[in-house]
Amino acid sequence: MWRFNRRFDLTRLVPSLLAAAAASKPWSERALRDVTMFTAESAC
Repeated sequence: MWRFNRRFDLTRLVPSLLAAAAASKPWSERALRDVTMFTAESAC
């Protein structure tokens, strides 16, 4: 339950999102296109 309520606390959400983005490895365009949820048409 705490995770559900925590997502609405923007003062915590933004720094957490930035930290996760900085810690993740970059993806190639080919790898992104191979993900089943990604479609080029919906990205435009």
